[in-house]
Amino acid sequence: MITNEFLLDINIPLKDQRLADLAKVDTRDISLNKALQKIIPLNEELLSFIDKTENTMNFYSATSSLFGNESGTLLFIKTSFPMEPLDKSLNDNLSTFLFITILVLLVLIFCEWFKEREITSKITSITKVIQTNQMIENETSAIKDISILIDSYNSMLTRLNDQIRINKELSYIDPLTKVKNRKAYDEKIEELVSLYKRYGTTFSIAIFDADDFKEINDTYGHSFGDGVLKVITKTLRCSIRNDDMLFRIGGEEFIVIFPNTTLIESKTVIEKIRIIINESLTYQDKANVTLSIGLTEIKDQDNKDSIFKRIDNFLYVSKGNGKNQVTFD
Repeated sequence: MITNEFLLDINIPLKDQRLADLAKVDTRDISLNKALQKIIPLNEELLSFIDKTENTMNFYSATSSLFGNESGTLLFIKTSFPMEPLDKSLNDNLSTFLFITILVLLVLIFCEWFKEREITSKITSITKVIQTNQMIENETSAIKDISILIDSYNSMLTRLNDQIRINKELSYIDPLTKVKNRKAYDEKIEELVSLYKRYGTTFSIAIFDADDFKEINDTYGHSFGDGVLKVITKTLRCSIRNDDMLFRIGGEEFIVIFPNTTLIESKTVIEKIRIIINESLTYQDKANVTLSIGLTEIKDQDNKDSIFKRIDNFLYVSKGNGKNQVTFD
């Protein structure tokens, strides 16, 4: 049987990317004659390859349907697509991909830098400040949560410091008379002794003791005795200057410190206080409350212990000499 062969050559511009996606491209170097020999017995099958010389994608197919199966005539169809549009499209897509990749990397680098600057560094500095119990300076920040954290911490620390200050002040206050206690006295006398040794700033100090106070408690009860101590405290407060300092150091004993005051100047005040207590303070309209007092001025060789020992000795001298009097030196 004689077989007639015809070749139909069709060139189609590759405008639609989907055509390239559907094409099964075989980049191997193939022989057209061998390929046609394989196509002939496989009617309407598709063979494709790339012509690197002409930069085209070629499709070959064979069909006998146009002439009838009995005619023995085959029609070979060659379809060619130029590769240049596809290459350009791929290059454009590659450029777009590279641009997007670089842009994403830049965004990631910026985010890391921003995190280090606005988050990590701030949290590190905040942590250091918190460890030292200091207030945090609320710098302008774009991070809202950090600003809220700083405000909350500062508010909490302020309340805590206020409470600590209040508790400290209460620890220096005598609960019965509401004047400063022995602890406050110990701190203040050390401070004044230090100032005297450094600058020569003098001061006088007096100790007061209510005479026969144990007898008052035993006779009238501790509640009545507490009332007597409150009245003594009120009288002392009203009789000294604003700069003078009053302390209850225990039981019925009180100390008054007179800053920048000499022994002679303070003795005048002490004597007035003794007289006021003796003449105005009575209990159960039966007996007056009196005070025995020791008074001194700081000397060059003094420390806080030697000062207290001296006024305490003067106090016992006043007690031994009949009470209700001032002993000083």
